[in-house]
Amino acid sequence: MDTMALAHRAKQTNERKYAEVLVREFGRPGPPRDRQFALARAPFRAFVTLNYDPLLRKSLEITSTRGKGVTIYVYPHLPVCHLGDPGQCEMDLPQHALYHIHGRINHDTTVPEVVLTPQEYHKAYDSTLLPSFLTQLLAYFPTCFLGCSLSEDAMLRSIISLCKRIQKDLAQMSPHPRPKWYMLIDRDEFSCQNVNLDEYGITPVLFNKTNKEFEGLDQILKEWAGMQPATESVPFEGTADIYMPDQEPSR
Repeated sequence: MDTMALAHRAKQTNERKYAEVLVREFGRPGPPRDRQFALARAPFRAFVTLNYDPLLRKSLEITSTRGKGVTIYVYPHLPVCHLGDPGQCEMDLPQHALYHIHGRINHDTTVPEVVLTPQEYHKAYDSTLLPSFLTQLLAYFPTCFLGCSLSEDAMLRSIISLCKRIQKDLAQMSPHPRPKWYMLIDRDEFSCQNVNLDEYGITPVLFNKTNKEFEGLDQILKEWAGMQPATESVPFEGTADIYMPDQEPSR
């Protein structure tokens, strides 16, 4: 039985107990590890996560610059404005934006609103703005996929298929170059998969996992943590009469 089917069965059997287990397992993790701190220090404006736990939030809050905060958005409320808006002054933006696109679980959550069972997946991707959020993310912003498993993650395969469609659409309809997409992936797993990421417009960044703890990934994140942010440029920047969030359209 797969994870989603198992979650559905547990929720149907005893919803109260099901919620208690989710809160216990995801809402009360230990302190962040070096991996989360290295990721939090990497020069990314926004983080989009499928994880339910608060570890990345804690790491971002601890490492944030004084006077700069962390703005958190949780499914199904996923505005794209803080992914990197060229219409806003840098001083007005939070240091980081964190998007929990499948929901978030805290220690005080009674009944978490998460995307876990098959029914919840169908609702999220058929009846909410989540697909629109992902489309805008990939169509307008450079994206790096981390912690990916092409062999196990059906959701990942669905998202890279979206990349392929967006790549085709932008090539046909937009005069602007599409943003670049990267995937940080274990060299051994990548060599075993019959997936040509170039076909999807994604540049693979290969690493040697070193051991079962993926210390090779940690080394890359530590190097990234010492890098300065790149100059951000998104499509349509500087375009006349662009409509900005929180601004009335011109009449």
